[in-house]
Amino acid sequence: MVRPGGRIVYSVCTLTRAETVAIDEFAAESLPSLVAATPPGAPWRPCGRGAVVLPHDAETDGMYVLVLDRPASADSHDPSPSADRRDAESDDA
Repeated sequence: MVRPGGRIVYSVCTLTRAETVAIDEFAAESLPSLVAATPPGAPWRPCGRGAVVLPHDAETDGMYVLVLDRPASADSHDPSPSADRRDAESDDA
């Protein structure tokens, strides 16, 4: 899914739980090899492992962002059987 040392940025212009904290909870459970990065600072506010910006804080629409990093170290190798196949396929490319 993400190369070692890679990053996923999940960002949406909504404040619903289903598209913010619920996605964070899903990612934490389903993608344990990914580590949440430090959320951005003001005007962003912490929300789960990500952050939200509220309309009245920045005169914009409401937004949510969650940044997930896959550590580059070999110790964080994805243990799933398909991970070795994916890694081998990416080496062939």
